[in-house]
Amino acid sequence: MKKNTKILGAIMLPAVAFGLAAATVVLTQPKHNPIGVAGETNHSHDGMTAWTSNNSLPTSAGRYYLTQDVTITSPWNVSTAIDLCLNGHSITKTGSIDTVIHTSGSSTELNIYDCGTNPHYYYIDSTTHLGVVVDTQEEAEVGNPDRNGSFQGGYITGGRGQMYDGDYRGGCAIVDNFSRFNLHGGTLIGNMADTSHKGGSYGTIWARWAEFAMHGGAIIGNYSKSTSVFSANVNNGHGGFTMDGGLIADNTAEAGGAIYIGRLVECSITGGVIKRNYNLAANASGSALYIASRKSDADTETKVHLGGDVEITENRTEGFGGGLFLAPKDWDSVCGSVAFSGSPKIHGNFAKHGGDSYVADNLYITQTNNPFFA
Repeated sequence: MKKNTKILGAIMLPAVAFGLAAATVVLTQPKHNPIGVAGETNHSHDGMTAWTSNNSLPTSAGRYYLTQDVTITSPWNVSTAIDLCLNGHSITKTGSIDTVIHTSGSSTELNIYDCGTNPHYYYIDSTTHLGVVVDTQEEAEVGNPDRNGSFQGGYITGGRGQMYDGDYRGGCAIVDNFSRFNLHGGTLIGNMADTSHKGGSYGTIWARWAEFAMHGGAIIGNYSKSTSVFSANVNNGHGGFTMDGGLIADNTAEAGGAIYIGRLVECSITGGVIKRNYNLAANASGSALYIASRKSDADTETKVHLGGDVEITENRTEGFGGGLFLAPKDWDSVCGSVAFSGSPKIHGNFAKHGGDSYVADNLYITQTNNPFFA
C-alpha cells in the first residue's frame, strides 16, 4: 500500500431546481459484474459562488462550488438553504470523533451535487471495514480481492459520528429537527459511527424528525459499529426517506447493513442499486433493508414503498432476510407495511433464513403490477 493511501466513505433527498445531475459511479471487482450509475456531469457554475477556502465550508444561504479539497476539524453545521457542488473535490473530517455534516431546523435544506469525473479506486479494509482509497485498480484488488471498486468525482469522508442522546450517531451526517438533506451526487466513503468509547451507533447517515433523499451519487465503504439492530448505514426514524437513484454498496454494520427504516411516516425506494452490503453480528438481519416500527410508537405505522426499477442484490447476513427483513413483533415491532409496484428486483442475496426476504406475521405486504422477485 502506498504511503498516500487514504481512508475514506456515502447517500441522498428531493431536489430543488439546480440543473445538476449525479456523477458517475462504477463498482467493479473480479468476481462480480460491474455496476454503473450514470449521470450527466457537464454543467455550468454560472450564478454560483466559488468557495476558495481549504479549511471551512459555507454557512450562509446560497449556491456554491468548491475550488479545492477541504479539510475540516469540526462538523459543518448547516441551518439554512445551501446548494454545494463538490466539483470533483473532497471534504475530509479530521481531529476529534464527530460527524461531518449536521443539518437542523425547518428552514434548512442542504443539496449536495457533484460534476467531477476524476477516477478513484477503493477496497474495503478487512479489519476496519472502511473504504480505503488508492491510486490504481490493481492496488484495490490486492487490498481486498472480493470487495473493491471505483468511483468518479468528489467525496466526503472521515466522519466518526457525534455523541447524541448517549450514543454515537451519524458517521457522516446527522439530519434532525425538520431539516432536509438531498444527495444528488458525490460519494460518501470511509465514514464510521464509532462506539469505541461508549453507547451504540446509528448509521453513516442518521435522520430523525427530518428528511433524507438519495437521487444519485453513492454511499460506499462505511461502517456502523454496534451490536444493536439500529446500526444500519442509513438510519431513519420519525421522518422520511426517498431513494430514486444512486448506489449503496460495500457497507458493513454489526446489524442492519445498508438501510434501517423505523418509526417512519413514509419511505419510498424506487430506483438505484443496493448491493454487497454486509452484517457482521451472529443472527443479525436485513443486510440491505431492515423495516420495523416500535412498540413505543404504536400509532405510527412504518410504511414502505418499493417500486420502479430498484435492484437489491448480493447482500449478505448471518441471520434473517439478506435482501429485505420485516421485523417480527417480539423484536420490538408493532406494525408496518410494504407495498410493491413497478418492477423492483430483489435477488441473489444470502441469509441463513430467507435469503432475499424474511417477513414476520405482524407485518403485511401488498403488491401491484409486476412480481417482486427477479
